[in-house]
Amino acid sequence: MKQATRLSSAALLVTLSLIFLALPSSVMAAQAPVNLGTTSSFAVLAGTTITNTGTSTINGDAGGNVGLSPGLAFTGQETVTISGAVHLADAVALTSSK
Repeated sequence: MKQATRLSSAALLVTLSLIFLALPSSVMAAQAPVNLGTTSSFAVLAGTTITNTGTSTINGDAGGNVGLSPGLAFTGQETVTISGAVHLADAVALTSSK
């Protein structure tokens, strides 16, 4: 009798495990989106230096701005194609980097 109870408990545990694994991920709680505030228009936002090597393209879904604050050094900028604006230690970069 004890062995039959153990077997039915094990079968129940295996069945429940398979049901849990088969649940679609949409059933599980979704993580709330992060509010990016003023940073959402930046594809790159740095504090000290931005260094580019080679030919690059910078763009983003929300915006293609590049920001740097409090630093001023954007090395390799001449070989970058940017879809937004460059903000080097200006008011926009300063507000967004906080």
